[in-house]
Amino acid sequence: MEPINKNHITINRTHIATITIDEHSKHAKLGVYPIINLCDPAIIYFKNLLVELQTLITSIDSDLDNNQLYEKLERDLLNAERYLQHEASLTRIQSYMLYCTNAINKEEYNGIVYDITSYSNSYEGKERIEYKAQESYIQDMDNAYKENLEKFKYYLDAKPSNKDQIYLTINDKGLFLRNYSITKIENEYNKKRKSVIKRRAEDFCKDMLLRLALYAYELTIEEIANVKDIKAYSSKKIGWRTYRFNIGDEYEANINSNFGYGNSSYFYLIISFRGIQLTPYSQYVKYNRVNIIEIHRYTISAHLYETEWGRMFEYIVESYNLALDSVDDFIDKYFIAELDTMVSTLEEWFYLPKDKEEFIIEDTEVYSINNTSKYLINFNRDSIDFEYFKLEKIAGSFEFIDSIQAIKEVTNVQSYIDRILYLNREILQIAERRVELLKKEIEYAKIKLRQHEKRKNLLQRKINSKIETREKEITNACSTINKLYEICEEDDQYSHLIDLPKEPIEPDNNSLYLFARLIELKENPEFEQLEEEIVDENIIIEGINSVIYENKQWKSKYTDCIVIISKYFKLNRKKKNS
Repeated sequence: MEPINKNHITINRTHIATITIDEHSKHAKLGVYPIINLCDPAIIYFKNLLVELQTLITSIDSDLDNNQLYEKLERDLLNAERYLQHEASLTRIQSYMLYCTNAINKEEYNGIVYDITSYSNSYEGKERIEYKAQESYIQDMDNAYKENLEKFKYYLDAKPSNKDQIYLTINDKGLFLRNYSITKIENEYNKKRKSVIKRRAEDFCKDMLLRLALYAYELTIEEIANVKDIKAYSSKKIGWRTYRFNIGDEYEANINSNFGYGNSSYFYLIISFRGIQLTPYSQYVKYNRVNIIEIHRYTISAHLYETEWGRMFEYIVESYNLALDSVDDFIDKYFIAELDTMVSTLEEWFYLPKDKEEFIIEDTEVYSINNTSKYLINFNRDSIDFEYFKLEKIAGSFEFIDSIQAIKEVTNVQSYIDRILYLNREILQIAERRVELLKKEIEYAKIKLRQHEKRKNLLQRKINSKIETREKEITNACSTINKLYEICEEDDQYSHLIDLPKEPIEPDNNSLYLFARLIELKENPEFEQLEEEIVDENIIIEGINSVIYENKQWKSKYTDCIVIISKYFKLNRKKKNS
């Protein structure tokens, strides 16, 4: 997919992208259809109420202590809510647009969907956004406050010792009363009450303006559907959608989308010419990590941005008009050029010049319109990583053979198939040699592993023998560990060997072993050397096991690719023989 070009036609909340067909030339044209204005008097009046509320909120921000402004804000908010609920002309907005997103101002399509939030996990699920009447809400809040205040007064008069335990509920949030006076509680509540009213007014304006905008969008879509000349138009609708655009007899364009589902969202354009899909083969060699199955699903994989509709429609218009003007040029640009890029790049990798020490490729596509940074992968020319990269890519190219064969219906592409087959034969031999080499390295590593394990076991037996001898000496000298401690306390010969616990412990195998080892370390300097040698052997064994594991992983990966290549050649021979 080409990088996003900000010079593309701008698609935003003021208009919808469209494609029309010129009646005379039959060429496709890219255009826009403006979002209609809501002219209903009731809606205009309601929008004015919202604008007044927003102006009042701005005034309050500059004068937070003005009680009169807060009182007016509460009255105006209540009037706007009442008007919305009781004005018959707003019934459709109230019922239909109760279901909408709260993320219209984001450009990402994960948020810009017209009937659910981006957090829904079910197809066509809806999240209801409703408002309890301001009058009722504030009244409930005031009543709760008065009830809690009376409770506080009771505890203040009758049980002063318990007043610190009072918990006053304000707007579903708590206020612990510690050394509060009645005046301080009243001031605290008035401050919180103002904050609640202001926040609810802000939310109400934002949400209602959103609903009006989306309502206008829906009416525009209904209007566009009845315009005969418009063959395609952009959409914000949620969930699995397929848009089939009937533009020409031999040319077919479909857009598949799944907006509003986070990481499961997608936005694909699929173009077919004479029943053959335009496949973006160049994507396969542009990035290190590519999902071959995904490439077969689209002609363009778009980013999840509303502006991408313009880029997709430009691609449709450009390709359709080219097919209309010159079929040969269309085939060269959208079939041959893509195929040639893939095969030529595979050959370039395979025959990488010896004087080129490094190979660099982008890891994967960047899915952010604002993030242009790229994560690059560096391969050393002679490394097994680069060899396997070439093997995996060349073997994977077999996955495109069927779609390439289909192109034969419009042009000759046998030479590209032959080049892919040749590359696979050549790299198959390299892969088989690598597997044999890995087998030898694994066997050699296993021999070295057995040698070091044998030496480690010999050292361990020496250590165990010395410990066992020391344990017998200790056991013969004392029937319990407690007596052993007594001996240590009485005999200066042993008192320096151990830090005695505050309480004597009962004898057990672990205690006996640890004590015997401690004495052996103090009385036999060679014992410590034996333990250090075992540590060294363990490090060597761990390293050898790591080499064996890594080589087995490479062997498995190479073998998988060999199976893919061999299986294809075997099937190909059967087809020829039959």
